[in-house]
Amino acid sequence: MKKLTIILSILLFALPAKAQVCKEISIKEYLEMVRKSNLEYAAKRLSIDYAQADILTASVFNNPSIAFGYYTNEFNNMQMGRGGIMELSQTISPGRRSIAVKLAHSQQEIANATLTDFFRVLREEATLKWLEAVKLREIIEIKKKSYKEQIEMMQSDSIRRAHEIINDLDALQNRVETSNFYKSIVESESEMYSLFLELTNICGMSGTDTVIIPERKNIWNTHKYELNKLVEEALANRWDLVAASKEFDRSKLAVVAARRDRIPEFDLFIAYGLNSEVKNELAPAPRHGGVEFGVSFPIP
Repeated sequence: MKKLTIILSILLFALPAKAQVCKEISIKEYLEMVRKSNLEYAAKRLSIDYAQADILTASVFNNPSIAFGYYTNEFNNMQMGRGGIMELSQTISPGRRSIAVKLAHSQQEIANATLTDFFRVLREEATLKWLEAVKLREIIEIKKKSYKEQIEMMQSDSIRRAHEIINDLDALQNRVETSNFYKSIVESESEMYSLFLELTNICGMSGTDTVIIPERKNIWNTHKYELNKLVEEALANRWDLVAASKEFDRSKLAVVAARRDRIPEFDLFIAYGLNSEVKNELAPAPRHGGVEFGVSFPIP
């Protein structure tokens, strides 16, 4: 049985293992990876393509129509001739195309502003998650130093109290507290690893082979900001406010578009007809052609 256990252990360690690689990167590299590889941000970018496609669709004119016709008056051997006609027509929609183009451009501006604001929120969340991981790692380092000092203190205390039986209960309590402190360190490390996986997922990676870790570098600074200046910049540059303003403009354009939809469309047409020679004895006529212009309106 012992030999079997040894053989199984050798085989287990001989199997190839796929270990995770921890990659330390700077916050600048991290945010660039978020911009390029975040799947949700990539999906949001498709809205820009949709908006551009809507502009192309709104810019298209109505298709013209062409019609061909044929008639004959040769019934009952009256020899009144035959003829053909070709007609070209175009539907006119007064004011609808121009307002549709403006609406499409407005929608594109809203999509741009919304995407920019989404990326701002994404960077904010990604940066806060990064700072949370850095803060927790620093806390763990402090806990490890405290744990090491506590272990050294317990060792020196046990040597000093080697012959004191009365304080054995205090020594036992110190060992229990040290054990609980070590447990809290292990739990914090597990939480920190979960944060590292979240950072990796934000970058669009699964974390199966590579885990993103913040570089060990001082990222804190003492830059000071003025509240009034921040408020002014926010009112001028916050893209969610820009999107709300563009949405208001788009609503006004939508009202104009609804009014123009009430204007009836009409068709302009031009036609050319060709008649063959009429050989009827009572009303003969030579071969001739004719041009026709016209406009048609729908009846509400």
